[in-house]
Amino acid sequence: MNNKKEETLLTTKQWSKIESKMCRILEFNPIASVENGKITISNTTTPYASISFQCSKESKIFKGSITHKEDFKVLWAIFKERKISNCYVPE
Repeated sequence: MNNKKEETLLTTKQWSKIESKMCRILEFNPIASVENGKITISNTTTPYASISFQCSKESKIFKGSITHKEDFKVLWAIFKERKISNCYVPE
């Protein structure tokens, strides 16, 4: 990933750049965890996870934080429960 340009997405406007694009998640780094369907996190102001991903027809690697509870649960199920190493997620 070091050879490709990276961009961190922080605001809704920045995230809108990838709206409707097919993206492949390269890294899922959870800060929280899910136990019995409930999210556990030590600090409620911390994002649930960080991700790195690449969208179709883009050489750029995007990075962002997951702050939405349901988005985090879906990613947790994919990467931790099903143990998939990377996947395509339509935005």
